[in-house]
Amino acid sequence: MQENDNSASLEELYIKERKKSQIFMSATAVLAILLVGSVLYFQTNDSTTQVATVGSPEYVEGSRQGGGFVVADYFYANGDLNKTALNERLSFMPQERRDQFASRMLDSVERAVDDGEITRYQAAELIDYLNGMSAESESI
Repeated sequence: MQENDNSASLEELYIKERKKSQIFMSATAVLAILLVGSVLYFQTNDSTTQVATVGSPEYVEGSRQGGGFVVADYFYANGDLNKTALNERLSFMPQERRDQFASRMLDSVERAVDDGEITRYQAAELIDYLNGMSAESESI
């Protein structure tokens, strides 16, 4: 009789442990699916909607954007260059990143003109301003 009781309690214990194991495996599978889904989402998501480091080259390449913004964003509605906003953007960068940023912006300006985002006059104004900033940094 005691042997029967022992085998019954061992069987109950086995069933309880098996249920715990099944729950653990299910939870692990759900977490694995969520992880894979998150990785796939962020890999396939459009890079323009992701937050980028200011002036990061990987964010700029292949687009007309310079460090996470459209060239036309640095002009007022009346067409004047917004030097304050541009200086604020550049103030957070070390000098070598500023130079990289300026050269990428120069590349982006022509595409912005071709796309009709800014005029040739605005492009010339921006280029003169960026070149002036580069000249200032070289003289320091």
